[in-house]
Amino acid sequence: MARKNAGKIMILPRGDWDATVAYSTLDLVHIPNAASYLAIKNVPAGTPVSDTNYWQEMSNYEHVIENFILSQDTQPTSEYNRIWLKPSSDDLVLAELADVQEVANDVNDLKSQSSHCTTVLLTTDNWTDNKQTVEIEAIDADETKQIIEPIPANASLQAYTQAGVMAINQYAGQLEFSCNSVPTDNLTVYVVVTEVMA
Repeated sequence: MARKNAGKIMILPRGDWDATVAYSTLDLVHIPNAASYLAIKNVPAGTPVSDTNYWQEMSNYEHVIENFILSQDTQPTSEYNRIWLKPSSDDLVLAELADVQEVANDVNDLKSQSSHCTTVLLTTDNWTDNKQTVEIEAIDADETKQIIEPIPANASLQAYTQAGVMAINQYAGQLEFSCNSVPTDNLTVYVVVTEVMA
């Protein structure tokens, strides 16, 4: 099977913008009580989000991700949710984000939906019987009301995948994770919670 390397192919939420951090293409940062911004190329540390040579203003980035994936008619592989296959293709196809502006414009159709992104830390000493529960205020006990998407941070991705970490249960204000083997490092995970509109 032929393989194509498209490089980094998914938007990566990086939390609040930090002037001391250098960002990579497709990193997404948030300015509290303002907008989110997508890096359209590698960004040197200290580059403000107002610099349009490096940043594209976005909003509700979790919907941008969802809308982009749906527009590609893709399905998640069993490996982990950051590589996608075209089901009709014989070749491995990595999704490409070809036109950031077009994707950003699609957000306008999704503004009626409510979403939240929370960063949680799965610590090595909080696993009990290969399970760990974290507090996330936005989570509802009724799974039919929300889509919950845990996304490991880049630094935690390999350990998260190798340990077989996944979210298995939700409760009011809580999300429970399980693992096949207890990770030896603390794991940073971005949890995107999207309200399902009736």
